[in-house]
Amino acid sequence: MIRNLMREAVDRLTRLASLLLDPSDQQAVIGDLAESSIAGLPALRDVLGFVVRRRIEDLIDRQLWLTIVLFAVPVGVLLSLAGKDSADGSAIYFWFYTDNSWDLELMRNPGFWREFAASALNVAQHFVALASWSWTAGFFIGLNTQRRLWPAGAMFFGVLCAVWIFGVPLELGDFLNVWRARDFQGNAAVFADQFYRRIFPLISEAVLVILPAWYGMCHVEDEGLPSSLERTIMVFASAITIASLALQSTNAWRSQNLSLPGISPDDSVTVFAILAPAVYLYLISAHRKSQRYRPTGQCR
Repeated sequence: MIRNLMREAVDRLTRLASLLLDPSDQQAVIGDLAESSIAGLPALRDVLGFVVRRRIEDLIDRQLWLTIVLFAVPVGVLLSLAGKDSADGSAIYFWFYTDNSWDLELMRNPGFWREFAASALNVAQHFVALASWSWTAGFFIGLNTQRRLWPAGAMFFGVLCAVWIFGVPLELGDFLNVWRARDFQGNAAVFADQFYRRIFPLISEAVLVILPAWYGMCHVEDEGLPSSLERTIMVFASAITIASLALQSTNAWRSQNLSLPGISPDDSVTVFAILAPAVYLYLISAHRKSQRYRPTGQCR
């Protein structure tokens, strides 16, 4: 009985170890074990050995390290700074309108509601832009690493968290947007509230940065881009979207007055930020429609 329990435990460990592999490798390994009738500790040893070999192959891949060094790390820094800036800026609006929500005399003033609508639109634009940048960053990493996603993803999220916790040197403020709303004395009343100082930024980081980036990474495998042309289009769209993040985070957007004709700088940022997600949705929609109406070859 003890021997049977040990055998079942080893078999479970073997199945768990196989989950560390890609689905295609996982099916191949399970099939090979079934054909060879290997079980118990030898099967566990073979699976673990294959997992280790695959992970070593992942770590020596040149494209993986190019993606990490040239994209995941710098974009992780820029996204974390953008997330901090967005959280503090929107916290001021949330604090102001919740603090004055019971002032009936103020609420009867039409100007209050005009300012409220403008502020709500401004916050929404920043939230949409930040979520779009995050999704695009995750998607681009997944598109260029695919089965070797785990080290690139770990480095990307590690950089996000490190910059969020420790920040970056203030000496970089000459070309990076390292200053936050909480750094100015005029906003001291807002960030004296621990919710806006600690909890609200964490919620913003999780919902607008981490979750969209993770979703973008996973979406590459779930949906995919079947043709090389579609992949090329997405690479260019992603490059434009990430370039808008870089310009926004380096203060170049406003200082150089970079905006589309007839559109304010903030609106221009939003347009470029949502470009990659919008192009992706169009490509996937067009692909699904073509699959749905593809001729079946049957005569009627």
